Amino acid sequence: MEIHSLNSELPYGSNCYILLSDNEAAVIDPSVNFEAVQHILPPEIKVKYILLTHSHFDHFLCID
Repeated sequence: MEIHSLNSELPYGSNCYILLSDNEAAVIDPSVNFEAVQHILPPEIKVKYILLTHSHFDHFLCID
């Protein structure tokens, strides 16, 4: 399993974590633009899970 951490560009500094295992990925607290996530994901890996740790707006701003 690989774990990556991205810091959002927002003034709140929320972290987004990406877990990669086999051909699947989980994105935890999607507070960064998906383009930043795509730079980490190999083309064959699909995002299967999006996990929110809590409901503060800066942790799910980029959930789209």
